[in-house]
Amino acid sequence: MKKLRIGHIAYTYKPLIGGAETYLSNLLDLLSQRVSSQRVYQAKNNWAKGKELKLVPVWKIFRRKPLYFYNILLNLYFPSLMKEDVLIVSDPFHFWPVFWHPHTVVISHGIRWDRPQKSEALYRGVHLASAKFAMKFAHKIVANDSNFYRSLGIPLKPKEGMFSEVVKNRWFIPNCVDTKIFTKTKTFGDLVNLNPILVPRNIVRGRGIHLALEAFKDFNKRYKYTNLVICGGASDPNYIVEIYQQIHNLNLIGKVYFLGSVNWKEMPKIYSSSLMSVIPTLYEEGTSLSALESMSCGVATLSTNVGGLPDLPTIKSSVDPRELAQKMVYVFKNRDKIAKEQLSEVRKTYNLKNFKQAWFKVIGE
Repeated sequence: MKKLRIGHIAYTYKPLIGGAETYLSNLLDLLSQRVSSQRVYQAKNNWAKGKELKLVPVWKIFRRKPLYFYNILLNLYFPSLMKEDVLIVSDPFHFWPVFWHPHTVVISHGIRWDRPQKSEALYRGVHLASAKFAMKFAHKIVANDSNFYRSLGIPLKPKEGMFSEVVKNRWFIPNCVDTKIFTKTKTFGDLVNLNPILVPRNIVRGRGIHLALEAFKDFNKRYKYTNLVICGGASDPNYIVEIYQQIHNLNLIGKVYFLGSVNWKEMPKIYSSSLMSVIPTLYEEGTSLSALESMSCGVATLSTNVGGLPDLPTIKSSVDPRELAQKMVYVFKNRDKIAKEQLSEVRKTYNLKNFKQAWFKVIGE
């Protein structure tokens, strides 16, 4: 592979606040072995290294729609973007302003047009149109789940074609986890004492925190000594109010704990301190890094069957709270056996070696 200059188009990168940012971090590390330079064009000017878009004035004027203005202001960096040999675009939505570049690799982190709310019709339309536009004009696409391709008419089954080119210039590379970092490790004593059922999710509606609470209400009737522990940041004040009101209505006060946003370096301890993990996603999910990290730490993990989650070895449930509660009981009773099986599959398949080899093929071509 010749030495390349690569530009990464990413609305957010530093700090690492979610799966997409962690994915990019892993990608930067592995590509650094083969390329001459990498530059991240991110929206917020909160990283001391690299070249970022500075949108502070836009933030102040257009607080509600900064995502759209990021796309507009990318054009200001046309001379710099022209010099990059390859542009890796972290979301089809950001492909529009750089479609002219001859070597673009668009990454999908899960479909963005499955929000059910009527108020999100415009959002769904824009993101679906972006995905179709990228499918037609992007030099290459890398989706981290098979659902992205199924939603666009390519008959790909869950787990089919992982780490390979499923159709010409269209790749399926699932999220992968650093199994050396995410492994069974020391625990947090105070957390262990809670007998925690962990929900490692940011507190936004699509991540289904309210679904987990409703299911935990039934689960906790059987396992009264357990507590629900939610680990993730919060960005939607209205949803937070709903969650606190729900805790009150379900009589779960004193049974639900919020850890807030935790540095990813501490997450192996969080997982290792937990009895079980639940990924209660409602929409906008690829191959969840939280699920993979949990299973890599030897923690039995249950998820809904939404989006890209069928591509993972989690135990699956529908988004019905009663079924989720029943599956929680099943996983909890069999957690040692399930954890062992999941750990084996994650370490065998969803590891950075496979991730690295697939991406070298994408860029090397």
